[in-house]
Amino acid sequence: MFVYLPGYRTRLLLYAHRILKTRKIDIPVISVGNINFGGSGKTPFTIYLYNLIQKPACVLKRPYRDETLLYERYNIPVFEGKNRLKFALPARELGYEAVLLDDGFQYLRIQKALDIVLINARSGISGFLREPPSGLKRSDIVVITSPTEGFDTSRLKHSLSKLVKDKPIIEAFYKPVSFVDTRRNEKPASYFAGENVILLSAIADPISFEYTARDAGVRPFFHIRYIDHHEYNLKDIIKIKKRAHLSIITTEKDMVKLERLHPDIDIYALKVRLELKEQEVLGEKIQAVF
Repeated sequence: MFVYLPGYRTRLLLYAHRILKTRKIDIPVISVGNINFGGSGKTPFTIYLYNLIQKPACVLKRPYRDETLLYERYNIPVFEGKNRLKFALPARELGYEAVLLDDGFQYLRIQKALDIVLINARSGISGFLREPPSGLKRSDIVVITSPTEGFDTSRLKHSLSKLVKDKPIIEAFYKPVSFVDTRRNEKPASYFAGENVILLSAIADPISFEYTARDAGVRPFFHIRYIDHHEYNLKDIIKIKKRAHLSIITTEKDMVKLERLHPDIDIYALKVRLELKEQEVLGEKIQAVF
């Protein structure tokens, strides 16, 4: 089922015919986006990208507080708002040498030096889409993101190669690193191996979280799910505590919200690391824009 953003094709035509103007700023703009409605790992990939480029950079994103808190946790300069052009224009004067657009593929007001598009290995290019798969032709590089190492992406990669032709397609996966509690105490990734646990998430793709959690050896007994970007409240905390007879595991994105609401809640976040199988391909693309 395809659900495209209303009027998006019209906007594309308006920009293509220069009726609507794309603004160029004087430092490289690297976009991380997708064609699906969420769930491809844009925020962790942008964090990975920030560390990879090794230049003063800032992230511009839409106003979702959980993502902003996660960037701040990693000490990454971040500006949020619908009008990302407003923040991009003075970036150089503020000392930045690059701008990273989180969720920027459909943001056409800024000229990009590099358009990176992420595709969720589980959902592929079907389901609820922001634009037709043919839009991938505008990308410079496609990254297939998998919940675990060894996830079969062969059929998806074949389908994508027909769409993007000679554009590079690389693969990434999430590797469990550790478990972190609200007091920042860290336990090894094997800490809950073999245990029945409760999973808790308010993300676009909770199933991929289950895959990654299982990769750390846990046995999900139950999964408390909320809609993406859900703002937790005290009623949620009471509901979560009722399940406290088992260890509760959540995502880093959820933890930054939960610990602000209830700093002493007994819960662990699964910390993951993004790993690329062909990092040198992405590295060459990035090097070319500076």
